[in-house]
Amino acid sequence: YNGVTMTQVGTVTASSTAVNMIVYLFELLENSLPVPGSFNVTVNLSGTPTSGTISGAISLWNVDQRGYSSVVTNTGYDSTTFSTDITPLAYNSTLVTCTGSNVQSTMTPTAPLLERYDLGALSLTSSGCTMQDVNPVSTTITETIAATSARHGIIIAEYPPHIYKKYGIFDLGINF
Repeated sequence: YNGVTMTQVGTVTASSTAVNMIVYLFELLENSLPVPGSFNVTVNLSGTPTSGTISGAISLWNVDQRGYSSVVTNTGYDSTTFSTDITPLAYNSTLVTCTGSNVQSTMTPTAPLLERYDLGALSLTSSGCTMQDVNPVSTTITETIAATSARHGIIIAEYPPHIYKKYGIFDLGINF
């Protein structure tokens, strides 16, 4: 992002003898951001994809700037719906999902996931979603793909809430 290298959060590969679907999730924390403005996100690839690539971006607020606290990945084969479970580590966390499919289609997240982007091109689909204020109980993330996908993968990253500095009010009691 404007020449600043992002940190890889996770990767998942769903593959067979004929198809490889690889999904990556990267992050850029606030202390690494360039000056405010609009900048290009440049993607450098190692190798040449046979079907192409799709990239999307999501901006978060009120998340801990130390980065993600947990990551879960999952793959699915020959289906239109797939689900993944995650148990967040912190209260009021934000979950970020990055989903990829080797079929050009649309993806529909199950509420309360909020879809941030859904891109289909070049025989591929990518979707990014967020879910805010999640607590440490088992949570199932479900995505539905409009066309049967031979291969799909999902990465779910948990971002705990920003840690606010709290100042206490102290009473000093003096007895005479």
